[in-house]
Amino acid sequence: MGVLYVTSDLFFSSRMTSLARDRGIAIDVVAPVAVDQKITTDVGLVLIDLAQRSLDIASLVQVVREKVADATLIAYGPHVDEASLSAARDAGCDEVLPRSQFDQQIVSILERFQQEDSSGSD
Repeated sequence: MGVLYVTSDLFFSSRMTSLARDRGIAIDVVAPVAVDQKITTDVGLVLIDLAQRSLDIASLVQVVREKVADATLIAYGPHVDEASLSAARDAGCDEVLPRSQFDQQIVSILERFQQEDSSGSD
């Protein structure tokens, strides 16, 4: 299973790609408009950057759930953007974090995904 990272942030996506690949995790970075074309049943974790102007979180979550109902969705955004964080919770994301917390926890999130993925494939 792989990771789908929904963002337009080239700097942070580069870091995320490196962290995932260092752990042997396949990762695709896509803009919100491309999620419908990129989401496959091989995706087990979807990371969503809420700080994107064109993001419709409710529609994105619906598309992901229709294609891979058991994927874990983790959204993050600026702690001052309560509306986006709340909308992500309401849309059904499994976890919603402020960006600072996501940044601190990303390695453990990837390692947890990797452990769940390897235990689920037995």
